[in-house]
Amino acid sequence: MNITPRHGAKAPCESRVERENRGMAGTCTVTLLEDGVTFRIARDAWFSDYPLTELDGWIAFYRRLRDEQPKALNSYDETIRALEDFAANR
Repeated sequence: MNITPRHGAKAPCESRVERENRGMAGTCTVTLLEDGVTFRIARDAWFSDYPLTELDGWIAFYRRLRDEQPKALNSYDETIRALEDFAANR
């Protein structure tokens, strides 16, 4: 699986404290794009598009990040929830 974003703006660098202070503002959304074969993960000003065939791999990727990086607290939970909801409803 290629985990390099193909499109979109790069997320700004910020510390864990800055993230906690702003409460991870913004909801993560996952949407199917008009071409019907690409989905978009978006949060705040950041977004990235991926082939629909990679959806399961991205869910596994974010779960692995959550499990391997306990200092990240629950910062990946919203993205995992959005990806799982999208997968269940497509």
